[in-house]
Amino acid sequence: MSRRNLFIFFLACLSPLTAGGCAHTSQGNNTLFQVSTIDALLEGAYDGEYEVGALTRNGDVGIGTFNALEGEMIVLDGEVYQARADGQVLRMPRGVHTPFATVVPFEQDFILTLQDCPDFAAFERLADAALPSPNYFYAFRASGTFAHVRVRSVPRQEKPYPRLPDVVATQSLFDREKVKGTLLGFRCPAYSAGLNVPGYHLHFLSDDKTFGGHVLDFQTANLEVEIDRVSDFRVWLPDDVAFGATDLSEHKADDLRRVEKQPGPGR
Repeated sequence: MSRRNLFIFFLACLSPLTAGGCAHTSQGNNTLFQVSTIDALLEGAYDGEYEVGALTRNGDVGIGTFNALEGEMIVLDGEVYQARADGQVLRMPRGVHTPFATVVPFEQDFILTLQDCPDFAAFERLADAALPSPNYFYAFRASGTFAHVRVRSVPRQEKPYPRLPDVVATQSLFDREKVKGTLLGFRCPAYSAGLNVPGYHLHFLSDDKTFGGHVLDFQTANLEVEIDRVSDFRVWLPDDVAFGATDLSEHKADDLRRVEKQPGPGR
């Protein structure tokens, strides 16, 4: 096994799902592909070695960030977008690099219909109740009209890089009402702690490609959420001095909660 690559395979067979308002349509075994680890990013390993052109050869839907932590990444239909801290959304060339990203060749396995979803926390509860097991990885994609979406982004960092919790304390927040767009991202199982974000990690991109970022909250109704159950997981590890020197001996759960859910000032 190459030291540049770590392969982790979770193999299982999903029986047809009929409960929870979800209609099962296929049995996906596609691979979730990830660059680096979330704990490395938390510690300030922001130098990207992996080109986004290579990233999209591993998946057409995903999330992440860019070299030097410059903004939030949204991968939608194989195109890569950068939601910047100044509020701009840019379509990115294939040659830019990422220090952390997760993508999947999205294949819908079933659909969750949300009649009423007043906030992110409600989405988590409704989705958890509908999923067949908490022990798999799931990818989500939902396009429609959202009554409200709150997102964040972070600015490009300079060396020596600060830790991610310190960066997020100065995040830029953006709100949009009655916005059409796509919510996408992942739910990772509890045992993935240290590798990825246990629980839900979602990004958003508006249909007009002018608004997007890391999702902190949203409100919607009558939304169909496509869900892809993933049973294969592959992690590519950077072969550089910064990653090799990063202390990854302990999972940083408290730091991760601050980074993922820090709400910022009220709207």
